[in-house]
Amino acid sequence: MANIRHLFYIDSTINEVYEKLSKIEFIQQWWTPQTTGTDEEGGFIDLKFGDRGFIQLRPTKVNSPNELVWECIDAHPEWHGTVMEFKLEEEDGRSKIYFVHRGWKEETEFMGLCSFSWARYFISLKNLCENGQGEPFNPNV
Repeated sequence: MANIRHLFYIDSTINEVYEKLSKIEFIQQWWTPQTTGTDEEGGFIDLKFGDRGFIQLRPTKVNSPNELVWECIDAHPEWHGTVMEFKLEEEDGRSKIYFVHRGWKEETEFMGLCSFSWARYFISLKNLCENGQGEPFNPNV
């Protein structure tokens, strides 16, 4: 099994980062505006990327403000069954985010592309938290 890992900091409170990371209305502002569903534990979050694809996630652990876990229910075959884990800590007045996208069957080019995309969307999340404006997927580009 292979994993994608990221560690980054956001100059914002852990409560604000967790809210922006986990709530549908904010996921729309940093990941894709085509996000619907229920962000509560056991619900389903549906993310669409225009005609390029979709992801369905199930929040399996919602432990505000320190931990969030999503299981991929449906998506590109390489994503199916993978798990995304976010762990948040406060450090020196800012939020430290550990992220692992685990359970990839093997390292592939697509996995590398997804790692790059995660980094891009985490910058969008950081901008949303710090400046009030994310840069989510744009279906018109």
